[in-house]
Amino acid sequence: MAKRYGSVAESAIDEVVEAVVKRLHPEVYAAQFDRSNDPGPKVAKLLLLFVVVGFIAFIGLLCILTGSWLRWPIFIGDAIIFFVGYKSITPHDPQLEKRKKAAMEAAVNDAKRVAAEEFYKIEDGKIPEPSQLTANEQRWLTGAWGEIEVSKMLEQGLDDEYSLVEDITIRKNGRESANIDHLTISPRGLLLIDSKVWGDKLKPATTGDFTYLPKNTPYWETVSTCLYEASCLPTRPRAVIMAVGGEAEKRNKLPMALNAHIDRYDQTGSIMVSPMPTYLVPMSQIAAYVDALDKKLPVGPTTTFEKLNGASFTRY
Repeated sequence: MAKRYGSVAESAIDEVVEAVVKRLHPEVYAAQFDRSNDPGPKVAKLLLLFVVVGFIAFIGLLCILTGSWLRWPIFIGDAIIFFVGYKSITPHDPQLEKRKKAAMEAAVNDAKRVAAEEFYKIEDGKIPEPSQLTANEQRWLTGAWGEIEVSKMLEQGLDDEYSLVEDITIRKNGRESANIDHLTISPRGLLLIDSKVWGDKLKPATTGDFTYLPKNTPYWETVSTCLYEASCLPTRPRAVIMAVGGEAEKRNKLPMALNAHIDRYDQTGSIMVSPMPTYLVPMSQIAAYVDALDKKLPVGPTTTFEKLNGASFTRY
C-alpha cells in the first residue's frame, strides 16, 4: 500500500457544499460576509469621531482663553458633530456572531447531507435523476467522486515504494495559482495524476508521429491546464497521467498517449507550458497504469514529501 500524505476528500467536497449552502440558504450565506456588525470598523469610526471632536474642542478652548466670540459656534458645532456621529455607530451585538455561526453550521450540515445523499447514488461517474443538485453542482460532485475514487485506487493498488501526495497547492509569486490532485513519488521520479469524469468522446489528431488534442476540441484546455500545473512543480514530473472516468472511459479507446506540445499562453503571449508526455488512461485501472508507466518511463529527478510540503512553487 502506498504511503499517502494529504487528502483530496475534504477539499473535493467543499466546493459542492458551498454552492448548495449558497443556493438553499442564501440569507445565511450572505450573512457570513456582512460586516455591518463587525466591531472593528465601529471602533475605528468612534476613535476618529473623538479625534475630530477633541481637535475642535481644543480650538474652542483656545477661543475661550482668548475671549474670542467664536467659542459658542464652535461648541455648538462640536455637540452636533458628536451627536450625529455617535448615533451613526450602532452598538455591537456580541450575540449576533454566535447566532450567525450557529445558523451557518446548520446550513453547512444540511448541504453536507444533500451532497452525501447524492454522492452515494453515483454510478460510473453519473448521478441518476431526479437529483437534489443543479447541473453545475452535479458536475462538481461527480468530479469530487472521481478524485476520491482515484485516491483510494492509488493508495490501495500501489506498493509501499510509492508515496502518494494529494491536494497540493501551487503558488506563483506568493499567490495561489493552481491545485494538484495527486502526485506519486517513487525512487524513479514523479508522476502527476489528475482525475477527470468526462462524458464526451475525445477527438485526437495525428500529424506524423505526433498525437495531440487540437484547440477547440473537448478537453483540450483541461489537458493544457494539467501540463501548466506540472510545469509549476519544483521537481519536474516524468509524465502527466489523466484518469478518465464516466462515459468517456467507455466511449474512447484508452489508453491514449499524447506526445505533442500543447501550448498555453500567458497575457504577454509567452508559452507557459513545457512539453511533457501525457497519457489518458481508464480510471478503473489507474493504479496498474501508474505502476507500469513509472517503471517504463526514463528515470527522472525525485524528491520527498517533506521537500514539497509548504514550498512556494515557481516554474522552473
